[in-house]
Amino acid sequence: MLDIRLIRTDPDHVKAELANVGVRAAQIDEVLAADRRRREAIAAVETLRAERTAASKAIRDTKDAAAREAAIAAQRTAGETIAAAEATVAEVEAEFRRLMLELPNLPHPDVPVGPDESANRVVRVEGEPPRFDFTPEPHWDLGPRLGLIDFERGVKISGTRFYVLRGMGARLQRALITWMLDLHTRAHGYVEIYPPAMVKGECLVGTGNLPKFADTVYRDIEEDYWWVPTAESQRYRHGRLFPPEDLGLLEGPDRDAWQRPGRIMDALGIADGSTVADIGAGAGWFSIRLARRVGPNGLVFAEDVQREMIDAIERRVRREGLRNVRLVLGRDDDPGLPAGRLDAVLMVDAYYEVQDRLSLLRRIRAALKPNGRVGIVDFRKDGGGPGPPLEQRIEPDVVIRDAAGAGLRLVAHETFLPYQYLLVFGL
Repeated sequence: MLDIRLIRTDPDHVKAELANVGVRAAQIDEVLAADRRRREAIAAVETLRAERTAASKAIRDTKDAAAREAAIAAQRTAGETIAAAEATVAEVEAEFRRLMLELPNLPHPDVPVGPDESANRVVRVEGEPPRFDFTPEPHWDLGPRLGLIDFERGVKISGTRFYVLRGMGARLQRALITWMLDLHTRAHGYVEIYPPAMVKGECLVGTGNLPKFADTVYRDIEEDYWWVPTAESQRYRHGRLFPPEDLGLLEGPDRDAWQRPGRIMDALGIADGSTVADIGAGAGWFSIRLARRVGPNGLVFAEDVQREMIDAIERRVRREGLRNVRLVLGRDDDPGLPAGRLDAVLMVDAYYEVQDRLSLLRRIRAALKPNGRVGIVDFRKDGGGPGPPLEQRIEPDVVIRDAAGAGLRLVAHETFLPYQYLLVFGL
């Protein structure tokens, strides 16, 4: 979901960007109008509550019995008035959320603008296209002729778009699934998971399937259960620390697009030869990118409090052939960093997991060079995205207050990330 603050402050920019993906300017105006109605309704409720509080205090302070009774009688309808105003807030809030969910994210600057796939451009080519000494057949012709796919029976059983795999066709599908699972669990550090095939509606809202595709996703019409349309709908997190068995969930194919690691590193001034730390490194997604940025003359301290995560990073570093990553098994209150050596410390999507934040930040501060920087990236409460549940997300003001208590001053509050904030601190 887009940040309403961006739409409020720069509606023309949002309109121009979303026009490239077919969104009408009037749709943005509808959102802004709904936002105004929502804020006006909230302000009205707060005013009524404040008036009731003031009136209650005045009644307590009134000495004259007749005046007191008159004031009490005047307040008897205040509760009903406030309840009606609160119902209005709920109504306009629901309409505002519906309109916000219908807006797509701003397109990435590298995405070509065009009416259809004809405007796409080739980014790179891997290998050479195969050449055949015969005319290849499409699978919808070849499959039925070889007895591998039965489209007619699939339609009779379940309707349009269904099919039945037979014989070697069914065996081929089973073999491909097994091969991919074996490859990623044995060679790439993933853990096989068999999640539910149905999810709650909130999961599909978080992944952008609802409300836009509500009419095309199969569901249980009696309860809030939806058949999973795409794999990211089944992502889940529990507890304060990310479960080691869920390492594969940290490696979504779209993460580069929404995490924007290059811009984050630029904001912290991380360059060739820098000495940096990745706090709460998880499986090492960012550690690897930091190592490539700082090069052989730089050094990355990849820290995590879970041994399983450190082991995963070690495997990854070995696969990548990197020699500039040093693994650190830290504690919740102490990342185990060398004093006064770091140009930058980065903590991405992990701050909400920390219990003793003040102690951690003080030790991070002690590890910085005089001009060192600390970058904290985490999910906004109104930002959507694949992060933790809303109740676990931490507002940037809380992080800024924590950092100030540890002797760190805010240098920049960056808003270029679609789901997150980046706070940059210095000494």
